[in-house]
Amino acid sequence: MNIEEEAQQPIFKISLLAISLFIMLPGIIGPALPLMEKIFSEIPKVQVELLTTIPNFGEIFGLLLNPWPVRKIGPKRVILLGLGLGGIVGSLPIFINNF
Repeated sequence: MNIEEEAQQPIFKISLLAISLFIMLPGIIGPALPLMEKIFSEIPKVQVELLTTIPNFGEIFGLLLNPWPVRKIGPKRVILLGLGLGGIVGSLPIFINNF
């Protein structure tokens, strides 16, 4: 299958959108930080601002480790695995808070 055919697949489009959204999240949260700091006044300002910093560390860590799994299982599977793990880890607070 060539790249033009793969780009037309729905899973490719969904993966590309998910990666783009993940990269943009810190910038999207940024304008809301002053309001969040005001609402959560008992939490130090630095901890609230970490919401925009910590995802960047994850991106750097992922970029450094990415070549190894790509060589082993391929780029498409790495992306799908990352999206799956992100969904699982992202939904953990919901399950933890409901028990």
